[in-house]
Amino acid sequence: MATAVFTTEEILLNDEETVVRLKPLSIKRLRAFMKVIDKMKDATDEDQGMEVFLEACDICIKDQIPEGKELDDLLDLPTITRILDICGGIKLDDPNLVLAAAALNGQTST
Repeated sequence: MATAVFTTEEILLNDEETVVRLKPLSIKRLRAFMKVIDKMKDATDEDQGMEVFLEACDICIKDQIPEGKELDDLLDLPTITRILDICGGIKLDDPNLVLAAAALNGQTST
C-alpha cells in the first residue's frame, strides 16, 4: 500500500457550489507557479499584486473550475491565501512575513 507524503484539502469557493481539492503542485506546475510569483517584484500597486495572485491560483486550480466561471468571482483573499499556501507553499499570512513587509515599508506593526 502506498503512503501519501502530503494531505489534500477540499474548499468551497465563493459561489458556494464549486468545491476544489487542494494539494501540492507537481514539479511542472510548480515551475510555472514560481515564474508567476516572481512577477510580484514588478508589481507597483495592489491591483497588479492581486493579478499575480489570481494568475498563480489559476495554475493551482484551473482544471477544477467549471467552464464559464471567472476566477476573480470565485475567490476572496482568505481563499487565495489558502490556495497559495497548500499548493505552492507560499505563506502570505505568516506573522514574520507581515512584520518583515512592514519593516521594509518603514511601518510599525501593532
